[in-house]
Amino acid sequence: MDENVWTAPRRALWQRLHQYEFGGEHHEAFLTRVAHACQTTREGAQAALEEYRRFCFLAISAGHPVTPSELIDQVWHAHMTDTRDYWQRFCPQVLEQSLHHAPSLGGAQEQERHQQQYRETYISYERFFGDPPAAQWPYPALSRAAQAATHEPQSGRRTPLRFVTPWTLPPRGVGRWAWIWSGACAAAYVWGVSVSADYDPLQWRGYQFLAFYIAAIGCVFTVGGALERRVRGANRRGGVQGGDPVELGFLAAGAERAADVAIVELLDRDALRLDFAGHARDAARTGAWLRANPDGGKQPLPESLREAMWIVQRRQNLDDALGALKQHYAGLGEHLQLKGWWMSSGQALGARLVGTLPIVALSGFGLCKIFIGVERGKPVGFLVVLTAFAGVLALVRWAFAKRRSRAGDWALHDADRALAKRRESSDVEAGARVALMGTAGLLDSALADYHILRTPVSSSSDGSGGSSSCGSSSNSSSNSSSNSSDSGGSSCGSSGCGGCGGGGD
Repeated sequence: MDENVWTAPRRALWQRLHQYEFGGEHHEAFLTRVAHACQTTREGAQAALEEYRRFCFLAISAGHPVTPSELIDQVWHAHMTDTRDYWQRFCPQVLEQSLHHAPSLGGAQEQERHQQQYRETYISYERFFGDPPAAQWPYPALSRAAQAATHEPQSGRRTPLRFVTPWTLPPRGVGRWAWIWSGACAAAYVWGVSVSADYDPLQWRGYQFLAFYIAAIGCVFTVGGALERRVRGANRRGGVQGGDPVELGFLAAGAERAADVAIVELLDRDALRLDFAGHARDAARTGAWLRANPDGGKQPLPESLREAMWIVQRRQNLDDALGALKQHYAGLGEHLQLKGWWMSSGQALGARLVGTLPIVALSGFGLCKIFIGVERGKPVGFLVVLTAFAGVLALVRWAFAKRRSRAGDWALHDADRALAKRRESSDVEAGARVALMGTAGLLDSALADYHILRTPVSSSSDGSGGSSSCGSSSNSSSNSSSNSSDSGGSSCGSSGCGGCGGGGD
């Protein structure tokens, strides 16, 4: 709650609302009517009525068109049916102006506008009253563009965006699964020897060998991963602490991520601005531009970002600028080697071989048993599948081998912990968010359009479905939106007002 917004007129308005007896001498009958309209208990109706007071306050004081949640809208409807109380007492004596409720024009664009108004209403509620109760004010859903970009359904629960990164947990050592699979492999081998009385698994029967081979796949894959991590360095922090967001982006996902971080840092500092026609989801297919801010941004740029700014100004087109920056940052690994966060080519090859060769050897072991089985006329179908699976694991391990050292893993983990402590800040940490999470980390920030531009979706993702919504504004705030009517009011996404609701599903 922001105490600075509580001016004297607003305090006076809230005092009048707080003291107002809805329904007058028939308050209990009014409360019963609200309970029936909201299909809730008397206690639930009382809680909804208190939140309706806050909504009416926001309609007058927020300074922008406001939209109620579905439950609060039902209370509003119930109040408006008591026309004497609403128009002759409440509006002129408490609000000191009219508060209208009008039907919507309908359509997806109108619904999206009302959903945006609900998000703004929710933010204003937090400014004046603190966290809204989830029972009466469901957490606002993402805009359809952001929802389509993440391919996530809208939700009525208050679930703030909390992105889980691969760096949340401390970097692993050997790992418990390596020990578990090693124990399982040893147990399968002992069992096979005891049953077959032969120490050579190639001479075992099919079911004995299959049990051992399955355990061996898990053992070799997890132990190979542990050996790869060991070659990448000791599992501890290096001597260098902290890190530039561009460097962290390179550590996390290479030169392309570093290029994204650099552009986002420049956008966040107001050195650049995005320029595109229409909506970001359409511009993702048609192209966008990066324009230099003639005012120069919030503060002087560091040397690394000045170079990025020079590159972007020469290209301007977003795709071209990203390509040029990706090429520019391709050699950043050499700089990170000096910090101990990056491995040389020889070290990286050694780590890749150590992690991959054990599973390759096991694939060869499986092939040997397949040939023996074929010679003896035994069925080998299951073993062929398992051997092919082992080969796929070998390809995955080779393809996804890391160039980061273990100290580099710790640098990302420490950066994630530092970001978690300041997670409430959506814009200040934009570069760090992108470095650790990718552009999806911008979804709940002022730079969400950049993520949409970088992750274009097909037009089929932009459906027009969703819940109906209501928007309202008072006379004093109707001019704050070009889509508002002259007299303010509310609009409904469905025909009539029975299905109004701005916040929930």
